[in-house]
Amino acid sequence: MGRARAELNSIGEGGWWRPADADLEEVLSQVSQARQRLAQVEVLAAAEVLRRSLPNEHCMSTVDYLTVVQGRKAPAPAPKHAAQVRRLAEAQAAGLGAESDLAEALDAFCAGRMSPAKAEAILRFHQEAKPISDAEALTEITQIITEGARDDFTPIDRFDPSNEAMQRVPGWTDRQVGVAIRRAMRLIKPAKDTEADEQRLRRGRALHSYPCENGMTEYRMLLDPEGAAIVDSAISALSAPQKGADGSPDERSAACRRADALVEAVARGLSSPGKAPKTEKAKVLVTIRWQVLRNDVRGAGLTMTGQVLSPSTVRKMACDGGIIPVVLGSNSEILNMGRTARLFTPAQRTALWLRDQGCTYPGCTVPAQWCDAHHITWWRNGGPTNLNNAALLCPRHHTHVHHKELTATVDATGITWHT
Repeated sequence: MGRARAELNSIGEGGWWRPADADLEEVLSQVSQARQRLAQVEVLAAAEVLRRSLPNEHCMSTVDYLTVVQGRKAPAPAPKHAAQVRRLAEAQAAGLGAESDLAEALDAFCAGRMSPAKAEAILRFHQEAKPISDAEALTEITQIITEGARDDFTPIDRFDPSNEAMQRVPGWTDRQVGVAIRRAMRLIKPAKDTEADEQRLRRGRALHSYPCENGMTEYRMLLDPEGAAIVDSAISALSAPQKGADGSPDERSAACRRADALVEAVARGLSSPGKAPKTEKAKVLVTIRWQVLRNDVRGAGLTMTGQVLSPSTVRKMACDGGIIPVVLGSNSEILNMGRTARLFTPAQRTALWLRDQGCTYPGCTVPAQWCDAHHITWWRNGGPTNLNNAALLCPRHHTHVHHKELTATVDATGITWHT
């Protein structure tokens, strides 16, 4: 270890202007390999610490023990990193056999074919999913995610058996692994648990503003997957770079363009409060299987921005959200590319505003301009897009009506909800 530290110190002392470009790239490549190897050593050492029960002897949690010990001669690791090491070390110390669902993920990490972040994410997913899922289904899904996340190596020259040089074929990125895990949780969770999670996340929506000394205002927003999918789509549609009148490039940063897009989206919604909006809501492209959309099997929808939506949320958004469902068959072939023509026209929305005056749910006073046009007999069940099958609902009661699968009657006196 002392010799390794001396070598690293000599490399880091300076003179970085001397190496050629290829040499600098090789240094960065070697650093990446060393980082992976050090992560493996760290986990193996932490696993031995657990086998010897050293944290218990010091009356400390594993995370606290790792933070204290590793912080004695260097900056202490962040709690998130220590927790990641703890989870991997616990799996290593448990001595997972070949029959374990997690053996392949741990082996891939120890062989340098999977980053510690990916391996820890798979371990955490398995731990959270095990109490609520079928064992056979969990094994299959864990194997699929592991194979997708793992790096592979293929011969550089397949036609020359004597050439043993290999090239790395990277697996899924951390973000792709996260999306796969979120979707897997939707697939294996009971429907009631999924709906409860969605309601909890929806209640967690928050928007905070913080005045800054330079005259600006900082906003911090927390959104559930449904809300994030809508905001992401609205911003994406309005944040593309715009050339100047003389053809000059857009000088705004990507962050600035996104902020301008959000302001523009809000301004459009407020531009004509006395009449129906002239523009439809943000389009959200979602892939979902036909059997799932019809509520025959468990599953989930996936937006182009990586948000995972439950089937009930997709059905609710399909009423009035400009959602375009890409319906897939059993072999992932596209059966139908839905269109937004099923949405109520501006003239129909104006008539609804005049007829209903606001949210039609009993006791609600939300005005018409903040309501959605809901298909009383759902569009996916063959409900027509006409006034006799329509009712205004505020977003909160729109969610409630879909969650409870409530029906209503339309007559000359108005809308009667059967609660």
